[in-house]
Amino acid sequence: LGVADRMGTPADTFTECVVAGTGLGAPPEESAFSRAVRMPRIATCGGGPEQLRAISEGAVLADNDYFKYWAGYTVLTRPVLALTGLEGLRIVSGTLMVVALAGAFLAVRARTSTAVGLALVLPYVAGTNLLSTPSTSFSQSISIAFIFLSVILSAAGAGRSPRLGYAGVGLGAAL
Repeated sequence: LGVADRMGTPADTFTECVVAGTGLGAPPEESAFSRAVRMPRIATCGGGPEQLRAISEGAVLADNDYFKYWAGYTVLTRPVLALTGLEGLRIVSGTLMVVALAGAFLAVRARTSTAVGLALVLPYVAGTNLLSTPSTSFSQSISIAFIFLSVILSAAGAGRSPRLGYAGVGLGAAL
């Protein structure tokens, strides 16, 4: 926390480090079940590039017992980090966020009107650091993408029937 993003506001670098470090630092013999329940992560996010280099070279660092309510994002973050690195993950999360934002606008506009769709997305676009979020806090970009995905699911479901609208709300909340 405290690193400035490209819009002059503080970036949430600690959370980004926690999300990127989820699953790192645990001993190789630890079971998948134990990792899923306990969700190990690197012990300190202050170790900088040296700590990450050591992990990439096979070092086993002390991990934190970090119990987090949800780590479903690792389905996306682990493979993308492995294939493209942190910058690639930032690009993917930013793209997901923008696509979900546009999809939410289109889904709401299809069910209501352009004015209502704009009323949904314009406050977010005008009142946040949308352009810099992926570059400094990819985890927030993923969260925002899922928020707008829940809008898409709700609007699409409601367009078919009230029951599917409720199902879209429920699925969006679960995601």
